[in-house]
Amino acid sequence: MGFVSTQFNDFFNQTRQDRLQGPDDVWNVTARTSYPFFALISRRPKNWLVQGGSGIVNPVKISDVGTFGAYTPGDKRTIQSVNVIAVNQYNWGFFESHVAWTDAEAELQIGNPSFTNVQNFANTRRMAAEDEHGKGLDSTLWAQPDATRMESISGTTKLLPYSIPAWITEDDPTLANATYNTRVPPGWATTTANLGGINTLSYAAHANAVSYYDHNKFTDPFAGVLPAFDDMWVKVGYRGVSQLAKSTNDSMPDAFTIFTNRNGIVLMKMTCRQYNDRLSQLNDPSINGLAFDGVPFVHSPVLDSALLEQTRAAGSGAGGATGVGAYTSAAYSAGKPRYFVINTKTLGPVFKQGHMMQDKAIMKGPIDQRDVNVLYTESWFNTVCAVRNRNGVIAPLVGG
Repeated sequence: MGFVSTQFNDFFNQTRQDRLQGPDDVWNVTARTSYPFFALISRRPKNWLVQGGSGIVNPVKISDVGTFGAYTPGDKRTIQSVNVIAVNQYNWGFFESHVAWTDAEAELQIGNPSFTNVQNFANTRRMAAEDEHGKGLDSTLWAQPDATRMESISGTTKLLPYSIPAWITEDDPTLANATYNTRVPPGWATTTANLGGINTLSYAAHANAVSYYDHNKFTDPFAGVLPAFDDMWVKVGYRGVSQLAKSTNDSMPDAFTIFTNRNGIVLMKMTCRQYNDRLSQLNDPSINGLAFDGVPFVHSPVLDSALLEQTRAAGSGAGGATGVGAYTSAAYSAGKPRYFVINTKTLGPVFKQGHMMQDKAIMKGPIDQRDVNVLYTESWFNTVCAVRNRNGVIAPLVGG
């Protein structure tokens, strides 16, 4: 039995699809899946998806110096340094999943004249491996932010990738004061003011965009979700399919994706049917995929149950909030969906070269499980945001 199972393992290893031959191969393999995580990376520029080295480096300009001005020839100049911080705070996170089968399961497939049983058995194990790994990758996107595992790693603590709610907070950053730091997620500031290695209190520009809607007037043309999206487009610099965008290849629709939960999809479909004027083509969701100004919505099943609802103190300000509240250990309330507007040119996963959903060679079990075969799939990555203000969230008003 052991010899037959070894033959099967050799066949499996020789016919598997390696995840990383190069960026183009990664693109072709991963874009075919339907998981939201893969929907995100399939829209991410290929050359930004994979990096080498011991960490992920991101140079970013986060303050204005103001060196532009008039001069007279021969003037004595005052030279100033433009503040560009090379951020090397993004470490690799190491993740793995596995599937297993016994020698007996493999041997029972041998002997079919058409070899169909063997191929089907191998394919089902590959599908199981991709499903296990895909679900795990999805969950990292919406993990509740934890500074001790995402930012300030110490000792033997296992790193978690930065999640989207870590990079995109729903409290208006202009309301930050001595008591609250709304540029970081709830509870984050008790550990550190840094996010991605940048001090959020020192650099006000290191904040995401936020727009609000009144959930009691969801379809209202002045207070509902549509004007909130219009407001968001201005804040994140979305230009649509204009000639300028085409000529500069900047802010094209394929650079943006909107993630929300099931309730968010349903409510937006209802709104689109009421206001059928967002595209040159019909925007009836029963005809075309749901979109706003050409930007697609993606349903993320994890957001249906992720414990990301939070409390905020009512007060004055754009969002009716004075500071960040705690997470309530509950999912988003019905009728109050969040819409995460992601610019995939600036926010998304970065994988270590050679370790992007990579199948390892099949391993035999230990001596007390000599007839067990194990296939591990591993990923080394982190979710990086190069520019926070090109990404945002549309959230309900606190007192709405």
